[in-house]
Amino acid sequence: MKVKDLIAQNYLLQQELNPKNKKFYTDLLLYVRLRGLLHDEYVVESNLLTILQDILDAQSHNISAEEYFGKNVKTLADELLAAIPIKLLELLKLTFTALATYFLVSFLPALVNPITPIDLGSILLAGGYFSLVILLGLIFFGHTIYQHKYRIHNRILKYTILCLSLSLILAPGILITLFIKTPLKLYLTGWLGIAVILVFSGIGAYFFWKNAEKELTIPIFVFLAGIALLGIATRLPFLGTFLLNTRSGQYLSTGLLLAFLIIFWILNFMLNRKK
Repeated sequence: MKVKDLIAQNYLLQQELNPKNKKFYTDLLLYVRLRGLLHDEYVVESNLLTILQDILDAQSHNISAEEYFGKNVKTLADELLAAIPIKLLELLKLTFTALATYFLVSFLPALVNPITPIDLGSILLAGGYFSLVILLGLIFFGHTIYQHKYRIHNRILKYTILCLSLSLILAPGILITLFIKTPLKLYLTGWLGIAVILVFSGIGAYFFWKNAEKELTIPIFVFLAGIALLGIATRLPFLGTFLLNTRSGQYLSTGLLLAFLIIFWILNFMLNRKK
């Protein structure tokens, strides 16, 4: 059984939990997954599934999860993680995912407009910073799950602190993107740009096809497919000149971008309603 199969089975079995046990298990699940980011993912998910099956078994005998495992769940989770080996590959996988996501977002303007260069040096510096922030942020969030006495209950104060903290944390990465320029620039013009777009589109289509939860990724896939088609169009000899150098073409390009965004939000809205 693969990791994605364990996660899918875990999700299905969670639907059988009563509200009290679901709260207990959800906290445990988040804590273990976030604190266990650097541990062997397969072993982590196997243990989480075993715990869930134990809770369901106890539930069938009218025993709550808290009665079965005790109130000090954090200690149980820490002991579980201590027994699971740390795997460097998990760190590399997480870092690569964060970098790839940032690269994709940074590439979007250059994909649509071939005149815009891609500053690879700036992207690497900012991407490295954001990857570190994401890793430390996830670990920190996992650490706070069972810190009940430090929780802020005033909603306005909580969101104010959250917004200020996020602004301070993200500011260095944004400043790197805006003000640090490097000579390591790449221009995706002409057929080179089309080739790069086709390669990225092929990779994206492969991951979309392999994704077990395709439905959840349909909005972003459709949006990126639209961006890719527009990017190819702006690089074609005659069509590109029309789209980039004439007012009608610029209006058409802007209209298409807005249409892709609207379709993205409509699909997201439909998925959320379906849930």
